[in-house]
Amino acid sequence: GENPTRVVLPVVPHEDRPRPRFHAPAKDPKLPGYRSLESELASPSGYAEVATAERDPRQGKTKVVLRNGGGSEYPWGSASYSEVITYEGQDEHPDTPSLSSEYERTVRLEGRLLTWQGLLSFKSDRKNFYYTYTRRLLKDGELIREKTWDEVIVRDHQ
Repeated sequence: GENPTRVVLPVVPHEDRPRPRFHAPAKDPKLPGYRSLESELASPSGYAEVATAERDPRQGKTKVVLRNGGGSEYPWGSASYSEVITYEGQDEHPDTPSLSSEYERTVRLEGRLLTWQGLLSFKSDRKNFYYTYTRRLLKDGELIREKTWDEVIVRDHQ
């Protein structure tokens, strides 16, 4: 293109050198009042990973669900999160996939519970992409704030 992007990395010329000697890693610190909380949604990578994949060959449909979650306990309270991402597609209509996501972060403090939620819906048809995202803040289960972004994005290849 007109303004290409590139990365120039330094190169160290080859020559025989002694192998470096690294110090042993330090031991993990023990923090009083801190512990990791178990979650049935936790993934080994720390990111949402495929939990289920469903294929309906007669209908030509596929549904994939990714999950992750976890949390920590601190001297002042606890924090946890969970996320579920769902992708759905159809063989005969590759232009109409959908992706939805639900993310929740909860912070428990003495005397109150704060919850942040993120709800995403992204889908398309032959002409447009449809994006809807809602962000919520709840205190002790009561809605404090909410904002929704809702956009239709026209495909550029009609």
